[in-house]
Amino acid sequence: MNVQSIIRNYVIKTLCAISALLLFASCVQEGNVIYVNEDEEEDTRPLVVFVCGEDKMGDLTYYDVLYSGIMKAATTHDMLVFLYLLKDDTPDQFKESFESLFTSFLSGFNGHKVLVVLGNDNYESALHACEEDLKKNPNMDVLLVESRDETLPVNTLSFSLYGACYQAGRAVGHSMDEVKNIAIVSANQTDDYLTDLRKGFMLGLFDENNMVKADTLFLAADSKGYNMTDSAYHISYALDSMYQMVLPLCGGTIQGFLRYNREHPSSFYTIGIDTDMQQYASRVPFSLVKHLDQAVSDWIAKWVAGDEIPPHLYYGLESGYTEIVLSDPYKALLESAMQQYEQTAITKENEYNASK
Repeated sequence: MNVQSIIRNYVIKTLCAISALLLFASCVQEGNVIYVNEDEEEDTRPLVVFVCGEDKMGDLTYYDVLYSGIMKAATTHDMLVFLYLLKDDTPDQFKESFESLFTSFLSGFNGHKVLVVLGNDNYESALHACEEDLKKNPNMDVLLVESRDETLPVNTLSFSLYGACYQAGRAVGHSMDEVKNIAIVSANQTDDYLTDLRKGFMLGLFDENNMVKADTLFLAADSKGYNMTDSAYHISYALDSMYQMVLPLCGGTIQGFLRYNREHPSSFYTIGIDTDMQQYASRVPFSLVKHLDQAVSDWIAKWVAGDEIPPHLYYGLESGYTEIVLSDPYKALLESAMQQYEQTAITKENEYNASK
Protein backbone atom coordinates (compact mmCIF):
# COMPACT_ATOMS: atom_id res chain seq x y z
CA MET A 1 0.00 0.00 0.00
CA ASN A 2 1.46 3.38 -0.99
CA VAL A 3 1.68 6.44 1.26
CA GLN A 4 -1.30 8.14 -0.40
CA SER A 5 -3.49 5.09 0.22
CA ILE A 6 -2.41 4.97 3.87
CA ILE A 7 -3.23 8.66 4.31
CA ARG A 8 -6.61 8.26 2.56
CA ASN A 9 -7.60 5.28 4.72
CA TYR A 10 -6.50 7.04 7.89
CA VAL A 11 -8.49 10.18 7.10
CA ILE A 12 -11.61 8.20 6.18
CA LYS A 13 -11.45 6.13 9.36
CA THR A 14 -10.87 9.23 11.48
CA LEU A 15 -13.76 11.17 9.94
CA CYS A 16 -16.12 8.21 10.24
CA ALA A 17 -15.11 7.76 13.88
CA ILE A 18 -15.78 11.42 14.65
CA SER A 19 -19.17 11.23 12.93
CA ALA A 20 -20.12 8.11 14.85
CA LEU A 21 -19.15 9.65 18.18
CA LEU A 22 -21.17 12.80 17.55
CA LEU A 23 -24.22 10.86 16.46
CA PHE A 24 -23.97 8.27 19.25
CA ALA A 25 -24.97 10.89 21.79
CA SER A 26 -28.56 10.56 20.61
CA CYS A 27 -28.93 7.30 18.72
CA VAL A 28 -27.52 3.89 17.90
CA GLN A 29 -27.20 2.20 14.53
CA GLU A 30 -27.86 -1.39 13.53
CA GLY A 31 -27.12 -2.07 9.90
CA ASN A 32 -28.86 0.63 7.89
CA VAL A 33 -31.55 1.29 10.53
CA ILE A 34 -31.24 4.07 13.11
CA TYR A 35 -32.90 3.69 16.53
CA VAL A 36 -33.34 6.72 18.78
CA ASN A 37 -32.73 5.82 22.44
CA GLU A 38 -35.78 6.25 24.65
CA ASP A 39 -33.97 8.52 27.10
CA GLU A 40 -33.01 10.83 24.25
CA GLU A 41 -36.43 11.11 22.56
CA GLU A 42 -36.67 14.80 23.47
CA ASP A 43 -33.39 15.60 21.75
CA THR A 44 -34.39 17.65 18.73
CA ARG A 45 -31.04 19.12 17.82
CA PRO A 46 -30.63 19.84 14.09
CA LEU A 47 -29.02 17.08 12.07
CA VAL A 48 -26.56 17.61 9.21
CA VAL A 49 -25.99 14.66 6.89
CA PHE A 50 -23.02 14.83 4.52
CA VAL A 51 -23.55 12.56 1.52
CA CYS A 52 -20.67 11.54 -0.73
CA GLY A 53 -19.15 8.55 -2.49
CA GLU A 54 -17.09 6.30 -0.25
CA ASP A 55 -14.00 6.81 -2.44
CA LYS A 56 -14.15 10.60 -2.19
CA MET A 57 -13.05 11.18 1.40
CA GLY A 58 -9.35 11.27 2.11
CA ASP A 59 -8.17 13.04 -1.06
CA LEU A 60 -6.94 15.93 1.13
CA THR A 61 -8.76 18.41 -1.10
CA TYR A 62 -12.38 19.19 -1.99
CA TYR A 63 -14.45 16.71 0.03
CA ASP A 64 -12.25 16.82 3.11
CA VAL A 65 -12.38 20.64 3.18
CA LEU A 66 -16.15 20.56 2.75
CA TYR A 67 -16.54 18.08 5.59
CA SER A 68 -14.29 20.22 7.78
CA GLY A 69 -16.71 23.13 7.36
CA ILE A 70 -19.64 20.93 8.35
CA MET A 71 -17.82 19.71 11.44
CA LYS A 72 -16.95 23.27 12.43
CA ALA A 73 -20.59 24.34 12.23
CA ALA A 74 -21.81 21.23 14.05
CA THR A 75 -19.40 21.81 16.92
CA THR A 76 -20.13 25.52 17.19
CA HIS A 77 -23.91 25.15 17.11
CA ASP A 78 -24.34 21.84 18.98
CA MET A 79 -25.67 19.85 16.05
CA LEU A 80 -25.78 16.20 15.19
CA VAL A 81 -23.74 15.23 12.13
CA PHE A 82 -23.49 12.05 10.11
CA LEU A 83 -21.30 11.01 7.20
CA TYR A 84 -23.47 9.04 4.75
CA LEU A 85 -21.14 7.21 2.35
CA LEU A 86 -22.46 5.86 -0.94
CA LYS A 87 -20.90 2.75 -2.46
CA ASP A 88 -22.06 3.89 -5.88
CA ASP A 89 -22.58 7.62 -6.38
CA THR A 90 -22.68 7.68 -10.18
CA PRO A 91 -25.54 9.83 -11.55
CA ASP A 92 -27.41 6.72 -12.73
CA GLN A 93 -27.37 5.14 -9.27
CA PHE A 94 -27.61 8.29 -7.20
CA LYS A 95 -31.43 8.53 -7.25
CA GLU A 96 -31.78 5.06 -5.74
CA SER A 97 -29.15 5.83 -3.10
CA PHE A 98 -30.82 9.14 -2.27
CA GLU A 99 -34.22 7.44 -1.89
CA SER A 100 -32.72 4.99 0.60
CA LEU A 101 -31.50 7.96 2.61
CA PHE A 102 -35.11 9.16 2.91
CA THR A 103 -36.73 5.81 3.62
CA SER A 104 -34.24 4.20 6.00
CA PHE A 105 -31.89 6.66 7.63
CA LEU A 106 -33.92 9.87 7.97
CA SER A 107 -37.06 8.04 9.11
CA GLY A 108 -35.46 7.88 12.56
CA PHE A 109 -35.19 11.67 12.79
CA ASN A 110 -38.75 12.88 12.21
CA GLY A 111 -38.55 15.37 15.07
CA HIS A 112 -35.37 16.98 13.85
CA LYS A 113 -34.61 19.78 11.45
CA VAL A 114 -32.44 18.10 8.82
CA LEU A 115 -29.91 19.47 6.35
CA VAL A 116 -28.44 17.21 3.68
CA VAL A 117 -25.18 18.53 2.22
CA LEU A 118 -23.81 17.25 -1.07
CA GLY A 119 -20.55 18.00 -2.84
CA ASN A 120 -21.47 18.19 -6.50
CA ASP A 121 -20.33 15.33 -8.72
CA ASN A 122 -22.64 15.92 -11.70
CA TYR A 123 -25.67 15.37 -9.45
CA GLU A 124 -27.97 17.97 -11.04
CA SER A 125 -29.90 15.57 -13.29
CA ALA A 126 -30.29 13.05 -10.48
CA LEU A 127 -31.60 15.71 -8.11
CA HIS A 128 -34.11 16.85 -10.71
CA ALA A 129 -35.31 13.23 -10.84
CA CYS A 130 -35.74 13.32 -7.04
CA GLU A 131 -37.92 16.44 -6.95
CA GLU A 132 -41.05 14.60 -5.78
CA ASP A 133 -39.11 12.89 -2.99
CA LEU A 134 -37.74 16.23 -1.85
CA LYS A 135 -41.27 17.68 -1.57
CA LYS A 136 -42.27 14.82 0.77
CA ASN A 137 -39.77 15.93 3.40
CA PRO A 138 -40.83 19.42 4.60
CA ASN A 139 -38.40 19.35 7.55
CA MET A 140 -35.43 18.65 5.30
CA ASP A 141 -33.32 21.10 3.34
CA VAL A 142 -30.65 20.21 0.81
CA LEU A 143 -27.48 22.18 0.11
CA LEU A 144 -25.62 21.30 -3.09
CA VAL A 145 -22.13 22.79 -3.13
CA GLU A 146 -20.56 23.73 -6.48
CA SER A 147 -23.60 24.03 -8.73
CA ARG A 148 -24.99 26.98 -10.69
CA ASP A 149 -28.21 25.20 -11.66
CA GLU A 150 -30.81 27.65 -10.35
CA THR A 151 -33.70 25.47 -11.56
CA LEU A 152 -33.00 22.88 -8.86
CA PRO A 153 -35.45 22.69 -5.93
CA VAL A 154 -32.49 22.79 -3.51
CA ASN A 155 -30.10 25.39 -2.16
CA THR A 156 -26.83 25.83 -4.05
CA LEU A 157 -23.44 27.37 -3.42
CA SER A 158 -20.95 27.94 -6.20
CA PHE A 159 -17.50 29.44 -6.35
CA SER A 160 -15.65 31.11 -9.18
CA LEU A 161 -11.89 30.82 -9.50
CA TYR A 162 -11.90 32.65 -12.82
CA GLY A 163 -10.66 35.85 -11.18
CA ALA A 164 -7.99 34.03 -9.18
CA CYS A 165 -6.84 32.23 -12.33
CA TYR A 166 -6.61 35.52 -14.22
CA GLN A 167 -4.66 37.08 -11.35
CA ALA A 168 -2.34 34.04 -11.31
CA GLY A 169 -1.73 34.23 -15.05
CA ARG A 170 -0.78 37.90 -14.82
CA ALA A 171 1.57 37.31 -11.87
CA VAL A 172 3.29 34.29 -13.45
CA GLY A 173 3.81 36.19 -16.71
CA HIS A 174 5.16 39.18 -14.79
CA SER A 175 7.42 37.60 -12.17
CA MET A 176 8.41 34.03 -13.07
CA ASP A 177 10.85 34.52 -15.94
CA GLU A 178 11.95 30.87 -16.00
CA VAL A 179 8.42 29.74 -16.87
CA LYS A 180 8.13 29.66 -20.66
CA ASN A 181 5.77 26.70 -21.20
CA ILE A 182 2.82 25.71 -19.02
CA ALA A 183 0.73 22.54 -19.08
CA ILE A 184 -2.91 23.03 -18.11
CA VAL A 185 -4.05 19.52 -17.15
CA SER A 186 -7.85 19.30 -17.15
CA ALA A 187 -9.91 16.39 -15.86
CA ASN A 188 -12.05 16.51 -19.02
CA GLN A 189 -13.23 18.90 -21.71
CA THR A 190 -16.95 18.74 -20.89
CA ASP A 191 -16.99 20.53 -17.53
CA ASP A 192 -17.83 24.21 -18.12
CA TYR A 193 -16.33 25.15 -14.77
CA LEU A 194 -12.92 23.83 -15.79
CA THR A 195 -13.25 25.70 -19.07
CA ASP A 196 -13.83 28.92 -17.13
CA LEU A 197 -10.66 28.41 -15.09
CA ARG A 198 -8.60 27.63 -18.15
CA LYS A 199 -9.87 30.72 -19.95
CA GLY A 200 -9.17 32.96 -16.97
CA PHE A 201 -5.59 31.77 -16.59
CA MET A 202 -4.80 31.96 -20.30
CA LEU A 203 -6.27 35.47 -20.58
CA GLY A 204 -4.13 36.60 -17.66
CA LEU A 205 -1.04 35.16 -19.33
CA PHE A 206 -1.88 36.81 -22.64
CA ASP A 207 -2.60 40.20 -21.09
CA GLU A 208 0.74 40.18 -19.28
CA ASN A 209 3.20 38.25 -21.43
CA ASN A 210 2.04 36.58 -24.61
CA MET A 211 5.45 34.95 -25.03
CA VAL A 212 4.54 32.38 -22.35
CA LYS A 213 2.85 29.40 -23.98
CA ALA A 214 0.15 27.22 -22.41
CA ASP A 215 -1.00 23.83 -23.70
CA THR A 216 -4.08 21.99 -22.47
CA LEU A 217 -4.09 18.24 -21.80
CA PHE A 218 -7.34 16.37 -21.08
CA LEU A 219 -7.15 13.30 -18.84
CA ALA A 220 -10.49 11.64 -19.63
CA ALA A 221 -13.81 12.03 -21.38
CA ASP A 222 -15.78 11.98 -18.11
CA SER A 223 -15.45 12.42 -14.34
CA LYS A 224 -12.74 9.74 -14.11
CA GLY A 225 -10.22 12.50 -14.72
CA TYR A 226 -10.72 13.66 -11.14
CA ASN A 227 -9.39 10.39 -9.75
CA MET A 228 -6.29 9.50 -11.79
CA THR A 229 -3.49 10.06 -9.28
CA ASP A 230 -1.26 7.28 -10.57
CA SER A 231 -1.67 8.41 -14.18
CA ALA A 232 -0.74 11.97 -13.21
CA TYR A 233 2.41 10.71 -11.52
CA HIS A 234 3.49 8.68 -14.55
CA ILE A 235 2.88 11.42 -17.13
CA SER A 236 4.86 13.84 -14.96
CA TYR A 237 8.08 12.38 -16.34
CA ALA A 238 7.09 13.50 -19.84
CA LEU A 239 5.70 16.84 -18.67
CA ASP A 240 8.88 17.64 -16.80
CA SER A 241 10.90 17.56 -20.00
CA MET A 242 8.62 20.04 -21.76
CA TYR A 243 7.04 22.36 -19.18
CA GLN A 244 8.16 24.49 -16.27
CA MET A 245 4.70 24.72 -14.65
CA VAL A 246 1.55 22.60 -14.35
CA LEU A 247 -1.91 23.99 -13.62
CA PRO A 248 -3.87 20.87 -12.55
CA LEU A 249 -7.63 21.38 -12.99
CA CYS A 250 -8.41 17.81 -11.97
CA GLY A 251 -9.41 17.57 -8.31
CA GLY A 252 -7.67 14.88 -6.26
CA THR A 253 -5.59 13.86 -9.27
CA ILE A 254 -3.24 16.70 -8.31
CA GLN A 255 -1.71 14.39 -5.70
CA GLY A 256 0.09 12.54 -8.49
CA PHE A 257 1.88 15.72 -9.58
CA LEU A 258 2.72 16.64 -6.00
CA ARG A 259 4.20 13.20 -5.40
CA TYR A 260 6.44 13.69 -8.43
CA ASN A 261 7.46 17.12 -7.12
CA ARG A 262 8.46 15.63 -3.78
CA GLU A 263 10.61 13.00 -5.47
CA HIS A 264 12.13 15.52 -7.91
CA PRO A 265 12.80 18.78 -6.02
CA SER A 266 13.92 20.60 -9.19
CA SER A 267 10.93 19.61 -11.31
CA PHE A 268 8.13 21.76 -12.74
CA TYR A 269 6.08 24.05 -10.52
CA THR A 270 2.60 22.82 -9.55
CA ILE A 271 -0.12 25.34 -8.77
CA GLY A 272 -2.22 24.26 -5.79
CA ILE A 273 -5.97 24.03 -6.32
CA ASP A 274 -8.88 24.45 -3.87
CA THR A 275 -6.70 24.44 -0.72
CA ASP A 276 -3.30 25.77 0.34
CA MET A 277 -1.00 22.96 -0.80
CA GLN A 278 2.43 24.36 0.01
CA GLN A 279 2.97 21.71 2.68
CA TYR A 280 2.79 18.91 0.11
CA ALA A 281 5.74 19.96 -2.08
CA SER A 282 8.39 22.67 -2.27
CA ARG A 283 7.48 23.32 -5.93
CA VAL A 284 4.06 24.84 -5.13
CA PRO A 285 4.55 28.62 -5.56
CA PHE A 286 0.94 29.45 -4.70
CA SER A 287 -2.53 27.92 -4.47
CA LEU A 288 -5.89 28.96 -5.89
CA VAL A 289 -7.97 28.59 -2.77
CA LYS A 290 -11.71 28.23 -2.26
CA HIS A 291 -12.66 28.60 1.38
CA LEU A 292 -15.38 25.98 1.09
CA ASP A 293 -15.16 25.15 4.76
CA GLN A 294 -15.81 28.72 5.89
CA ALA A 295 -18.53 29.35 3.32
CA VAL A 296 -20.39 26.16 4.25
CA SER A 297 -19.92 26.79 7.97
CA ASP A 298 -21.30 30.33 7.60
CA TRP A 299 -24.25 29.05 5.52
CA ILE A 300 -25.13 26.39 8.10
CA ALA A 301 -24.94 28.97 10.91
CA LYS A 302 -27.60 31.05 9.12
CA TRP A 303 -29.69 27.93 8.50
CA VAL A 304 -29.61 26.95 12.18
CA ALA A 305 -30.60 30.47 13.19
CA GLY A 306 -33.55 30.39 10.79
CA ASP A 307 -32.24 33.34 8.78
CA GLU A 308 -33.56 33.92 5.30
CA ILE A 309 -30.93 32.74 2.83
CA PRO A 310 -31.07 33.26 -0.94
CA PRO A 311 -31.49 29.79 -2.47
CA HIS A 312 -28.61 30.22 -4.93
CA LEU A 313 -25.39 31.93 -3.92
CA TYR A 314 -22.31 32.60 -6.05
CA TYR A 315 -18.94 33.61 -4.64
CA GLY A 316 -15.99 35.05 -6.56
CA LEU A 317 -12.72 36.80 -5.77
CA GLU A 318 -14.54 39.87 -4.43
CA SER A 319 -16.36 37.81 -1.78
CA GLY A 320 -13.23 36.76 0.09
CA TYR A 321 -14.25 33.10 -0.14
CA THR A 322 -11.78 32.63 -3.01
CA GLU A 323 -8.23 33.94 -3.10
CA ILE A 324 -4.62 33.19 -4.01
CA VAL A 325 -2.50 31.99 -1.12
CA LEU A 326 1.23 32.43 -1.70
CA SER A 327 3.61 29.77 -0.42
CA ASP A 328 6.02 31.21 2.12
CA PRO A 329 9.25 30.78 0.07
CA TYR A 330 7.70 32.58 -2.93
CA LYS A 331 6.17 35.62 -1.25
CA ALA A 332 9.11 37.92 -2.02
CA LEU A 333 8.92 36.94 -5.69
CA LEU A 334 5.16 37.10 -6.25
CA GLU A 335 3.45 39.20 -3.57
CA SER A 336 3.82 42.56 -5.29
CA ALA A 337 2.46 41.31 -8.63
CA MET A 338 -0.43 39.49 -6.99
CA GLN A 339 -1.48 42.64 -5.16
CA GLN A 340 -1.03 44.74 -8.29
CA TYR A 341 -3.44 42.64 -10.35
CA GLU A 342 -6.07 41.73 -7.75
CA GLN A 343 -8.53 44.53 -8.53
CA THR A 344 -8.12 44.01 -12.27
CA ALA A 345 -8.85 40.32 -11.72
CA ILE A 346 -12.05 41.15 -9.81
CA THR A 347 -13.18 43.39 -12.67
CA LYS A 348 -12.38 40.74 -15.29
CA GLU A 349 -14.25 38.09 -13.32
CA ASN A 350 -17.36 40.23 -12.92
CA GLU A 351 -17.32 41.09 -16.63
CA TYR A 352 -16.89 37.45 -17.62
CA ASN A 353 -19.71 36.21 -15.40
CA ALA A 354 -22.03 38.97 -16.58
CA SER A 355 -21.43 37.92 -20.18
CA LYS A 356 -22.41 34.27 -19.63
